[in-house]
Amino acid sequence: MSFPYPVLGHNDDILPLPNLKEVPRRSQDDDDYIYSFAYDWNNADIQNLIEQNLAEFICEVKCVSTMFRQSFRPENFKKAEFKIKLLKTSISGRVEFETYIVAKGRIEAYKNSSAHPDYKDEAPTEIEKGEILGILGKFSDDIDIVYTRLRAVGDFLTIKPSVNEEEQFTHYSLENTKVIVYVPQEMYTQISHYGNANSQALISSIALSGLAYALQKYEQKEIQPRWMRALYNKIMKDETLKEYRLNLDDGSTFPFAEDAFIMAQKILGNPFKELVNTFSENNN
Repeated sequence: MSFPYPVLGHNDDILPLPNLKEVPRRSQDDDDYIYSFAYDWNNADIQNLIEQNLAEFICEVKCVSTMFRQSFRPENFKKAEFKIKLLKTSISGRVEFETYIVAKGRIEAYKNSSAHPDYKDEAPTEIEKGEILGILGKFSDDIDIVYTRLRAVGDFLTIKPSVNEEEQFTHYSLENTKVIVYVPQEMYTQISHYGNANSQALISSIALSGLAYALQKYEQKEIQPRWMRALYNKIMKDETLKEYRLNLDDGSTFPFAEDAFIMAQKILGNPFKELVNTFSENNN
């Protein structure tokens, strides 16, 4: 990327360079991920343009997995301090954040007094609306697909797109800290674009098969993978599963493999019923 005028954050065009004040924070509520972050920067000429409402901070957020892309502005237009809410159903996998200072309209004669000496003899530049005055920085975050219904199993199960883009079928992995349900990439993207209720119902049904598979593979042994330990804790704490607690500590293979499918439905809150109800509502 090159510019015919000095841009803050681009090489050493303008010093000092901007930086994140601290590591971005991610919190969440029932429906959203909430990102909080701020940039430390200092340039009087650009700050003056912002205060005159001639320039503004913009954060571009994009997620390749779901094709989500949206621009955000800070609550206080004078400060590069962001609090961005993203629907959990709109993002998954790698999420990228890039923050800029851009012109809000035409700036007739732009010149920055802190620019590199190479620009000393350059004539003032006419800046058009939307052109970049500063690149404050970028960072990324990695998100597994998370839906409200999956919070019941979030300690030991997650859903991800298949690594192989040619894969056409759903499959499972028990080799990680969590049970991973891999769904075809195209299907994963389609689900991410459905409305929240539709996504909840579909994801619950997809998770059901993975959870039932994991329950059948459960073994009570001295050294267990993390997902097995989390699953054990779930069974011991969930009152709807108390009938299955017998003999869990007798050192044998999981004694209720034949009931795994029923157990999975109980843990996920009867996902088939939810799917049928959602289908009925969509057709009324």
